Amino acid sequence: ANDCLVLKEQWIRAKYERQEFMADGKTTSPPGNREGFLWKRGRDNAQFLRRKFVLLAKEGLLKYYTKEEGKGPKAVISIKDLNATFETEKIGNPHGLQITYRREGHVRNLFVYHESGKEIVDWFNALRAARLQYLKTAFPELPES
Repeated sequence: ANDCLVLKEQWIRAKYERQEFMADGKTTSPPGNREGFLWKRGRDNAQFLRRKFVLLAKEGLLKYYTKEEGKGPKAVISIKDLNATFETEKIGNPHGLQITYRREGHVRNLFVYHESGKEIVDWFNALRAARLQYLKTAFPELPES
């Protein structure tokens, strides 16, 4: 009953509309790079601004930019310190995602959302898959289950 509604909705759409689980259906791409725009809540105010996010799974990095062109990233976050959870109430959007990471001994949070439920679920899955890949590489002796 407490399942995230956007996750439930997108699973149903993946199964019945997009037929992603069918033998001849479309397959989703393996964990890897991802790039796109998310709405990010500002640190000093509650205003959401459109920001470019880039996931470099092989390098184990998530970057986000305040400017579309030119300057370097506003933040570079290591996948090893990152977690992503759906937080619709904290963010005030049914497609809200909280990205938590450690920096300089402090826990930092990014609150983001996307208008599309599929897009935010794809970001969630990409972040979690990149983290899992990091853990498998860093701790190869751990069992799969």
